[in-house]
Amino acid sequence: MRTIIVPTDFSNPSRNAARLALNLAIGLKADLHLCHAYNIPVKSPMMGEVLWTLPEIPYTKKDAESL
Repeated sequence: MRTIIVPTDFSNPSRNAARLALNLAIGLKADLHLCHAYNIPVKSPMMGEVLWTLPEIPYTKKDAESL
């Protein structure tokens, strides 16, 4: 199985890279996966304690996508 993973931030350079990867995947008969990740800010005053809760994640995602 052949798989090409393309990290992207949806900027113009990353779109060009994704197009190049698509053409490469077609030529190699490979699968193509796009990967977009964002940081979840974590403040940890003590090891193992996290000060954010799961309901805050959609707002964090929205903030990350607006950059």
